[in-house]
Parts: sequence; structure tokens; C-alpha cells
Amino acid sequence: MAENLARLFPVGLSDRGMSGSKLLLFCVAMVAIGAGVALDARVSLVPVGLVALALLLLVSVPRLVILMAFLLPIQGYFFLPGTNFTLRLAYILAAAALLRALWAQRGQVQRRLSLHHVPPLLFFACLAVSTVGARDVYLALKGMLEWGALFVTFYAVVYGIQEMGQLWKVVWALIAGMAFQGSLGLVQFMGGIGFQQALLSSRLSGILFQPTALQSKLAADNANWVFMGTILPFGTFLNNIDYSVFMAMGLSFIVGLLLGGSRVINRHVLMVVMFVASAAVALAAKGTGWNAAIAGVAVVWILSGSKLRWAVWPVALISPLAIVQPAIPVVDLLRERLYSLAGQTVSSTSSVLGRLDIWQHYLGVFADRWMLGYGPYNSILYGSSWTTWQNGMPTATVQPTESGYLAVLVDTGVLGFAAFALVVVWLLAAVPAGFRGRLGRGSTALWLGAVGAVVAFLVGNISVAGLTSHQNVMVFAICAGILHLLKHWAQAPVTRALDQPNSMFSVQS
Repeated sequence: MAENLARLFPVGLSDRGMSGSKLLLFCVAMVAIGAGVALDARVSLVPVGLVALALLLLVSVPRLVILMAFLLPIQGYFFLPGTNFTLRLAYILAAAALLRALWAQRGQVQRRLSLHHVPPLLFFACLAVSTVGARDVYLALKGMLEWGALFVTFYAVVYGIQEMGQLWKVVWALIAGMAFQGSLGLVQFMGGIGFQQALLSSRLSGILFQPTALQSKLAADNANWVFMGTILPFGTFLNNIDYSVFMAMGLSFIVGLLLGGSRVINRHVLMVVMFVASAAVALAAKGTGWNAAIAGVAVVWILSGSKLRWAVWPVALISPLAIVQPAIPVVDLLRERLYSLAGQTVSSTSSVLGRLDIWQHYLGVFADRWMLGYGPYNSILYGSSWTTWQNGMPTATVQPTESGYLAVLVDTGVLGFAAFALVVVWLLAAVPAGFRGRLGRGSTALWLGAVGAVVAFLVGNISVAGLTSHQNVMVFAICAGILHLLKHWAQAPVTRALDQPNSMFSVQS
């Protein structure tokens, strides 16, 4: 029975096999539509769900990962029927790819646990323990689900991608999504408030934006991307701080590909996307995004070394300037933004709350329950009402931790934070460059880009609680997966690297 299922739903369907798969998909779709019509129009989601299930079973695992990477920056939200719980399409695709890859490789995985599985299991154990005493159990369970996106995406990449060509398609998909987000942000900036309100009120916004967050932003008019009558770029994030970190990751990734001398992707295309990303980071006017971009690009620059082709030097020199150049037409806006940031930081001379005050408050909260924490996503329940900046004006609000690492510390306590630190070390185990000599030019460029994006994500979360922001954390997971695959392929024989690349996470019996 298991062997028959494995033959029916293989890991990688060839192009020849896809014709039969399409025929089967057509038959399933017709039956599903007929069933939906026969039951009632009110259950029209039934045929859609069946067709989606058929696609998840019939499309090859590498193609599922590629599709996930493409839809990840764009996202796509829909409600679970009969509930207010929203599902993310990219998360579903990652979970489907992982489950099918694990099923196909079930014979290669030894029954005892591998050391590669210990860090995430230990971290989730700490999350579960902290959930027991949580004030809001629903929030805690939701937090565990959000954290799952990191590990599901990482394992989907390392188990589902089987060769370098497939990995480059994932990179192409990511770059296309980053170009979409950057272009959308520039359109938002140029379109103005009226255009943006019309866009957010359209029916399409319910798919591109998280529905409940969209409703709250429209109802309360408390969006942080409106500043002194100007729309700051925010893409599909509804939070331009997370958006600025996302674009900083994209900028660092693309600069790494350029400095690494990649010939797989057209350099002119990369240059265009680089300028779009740098403009989005600059116009978002968030110090968090600027810091992340500078850190990511700087690390890429250092790791690229001095052995660069002469044609790459102009690109390297232009990259930092590209961050500043788009800001020239909006000098007044940026100056006012800097004044606002100064008001938030120097809290001793201002009534506006600074991050240091926020961190001090939450450290006091942490001290009351330092061992196990308050439960995932429960730290916000212990925040106080402070005065902060909204729409360029001081506004009373309950502030989150303003740091992803502080959020982990308060939510899960010392034990959970130690487990999280172990997860980060485990994910970054492939960053050391000792194996780079065995990589080709294209692989080295890919390694540089992934390292830059990882650094931008980690630096950005120092001053924003975005470790579980789906787009950002899933891009981080993809980049960590890229690093692990490159390290494994560089250390393994060529035939083994192509035929069984995922043995790094499985032990032969």
C-alpha cells in the first residue's frame, strides 16, 4: 500500500509524468465541481478545496517549494471556513512540500532522532511548557503555529530541493517576489493617501493583506506608514518596519549575488531589482531597515574578499549610494523623520516613549517570571500604555517589546531563550566559509547572498519584534536552507550530492 502511494505521488514528477497528472487533476476537478453543485452553492469551497488538495498531491515537491518561494513575499490569506482563523498560502505549500518529501524519504530516515532535529524539538518543548501558564492560551498556541513557519520552511527546502538547478529556480522566485514588493512600495509612495485608501478598501486587499489586521488599520487609522501626510512604502505588510527589514534582506541578497559574480541570473536584472529594493528601504524611513541593510551589505562586502573582477567594483561602489540616492527628493520628510526618531530615543527630554524605556519595562516584567516566561505572544498582554508616534503625532498606545529577542526572552524565559539561541547557532552552522573553495562561482554568489540576507534579518530584529513575521522569517529559513544545502553539496561526492542531497538530515540504516 505504501509503495503504491509513493509511486502515485513521487517526490519529483518528470515532465512526461505531468501529462498524466494533469489528466487526473482535470478528472478530480470535474468531480469536485459536480459535488459542490450537487451539495449547495453555499459550500462552493468544497470543489476549490479538493482541487487545491489534488494540486498539492500531484505537483512535484521541488515545484511546490519554488511556488512557495514565489508566493511567500506576496502572501495570500483566506479564512478557514466557519472561523476567524486565517491561513497563509505560502505556509500551506511549505507544509505540503515537507510532508510529501518526508513521506518519499521515509525509508532513508533512521527511527532514532538525528542531532539535526534536537534544536527545534527542544525549542518547541520550551514553547509548550511556557504555554501551560499563559494568560491567553489561544495567543500562545497561535504563537507556536507562527514559530512553526521557520522550521517547516527550512526543512521543506533541505528535504525538497534535490539539485542546483532547482535551487536557482527558488532564488529566481524569491527575487521576483522581492521585485514585486519593492515596486508596490514605490507605487504606494507616489500614489498618495487617496490612492492607498482606495487600494486597501478594494476586495483584492483581503487576499494580499492579513484580513483582521487590515480591518483594524482601516478602522483605527493607526497605520505607522502614514507620516506627515506622506505614504511611506509598506508593500503588503501593513507595517512598514517589517517591510523595511524584508527589503533590506532582499537588497543584501542581491548585492551578494552581484559581488559573487553570478552568471546564472542576468546582472542587469539584478541591478534593476537592487535599485528598487534600495529605494524602498530608503523611503520607508525606518532606522531598523537602514541598520539591517547596512549590516547585510557590509558583511557581504567583507566576505566577498579582494579577489573581485574589475567589472564588479562599480557595482560595489554604487550599492551604498543606491540606499541614499532615492532619498534626495524627500530630504524634508527624512529630516522630520529623524527628529521624530530622536524624540523617541531621548526619552529623558521628551514625553514620547523611547525603545530604552520599553525594554526597561519588559525586563521588569521578565524578572517576575524569568525561568519559563509568560507564553508565546503573551508578552504584549503585560505592556503598559505609553505615548508613541502614530501618523507623525504623539499617540497613547500599548507598545510591544520592540525587539524580537526580548520578546523571546519574556515569552519563554531563560530556558526558552537558551533553546532559541541554540536554534540560531544550528541554523547558522553552514555560514563558516571553510568549504567555499569547493564551490563554483555561481554557488559562491548564492552563498554570499544568503549570508547577507540572514545577517540583515538578525540585525533588523534587534529593534523590532519581527522574528515570527511570516514573510521575513520564511525568507530567513529559505536562506538558512540554502546555506546548509551548499555546505552539504560541497562536502559530498558529486553523485551523492545530486542523488541524495538530503542525507545530511537522515542516517542510513
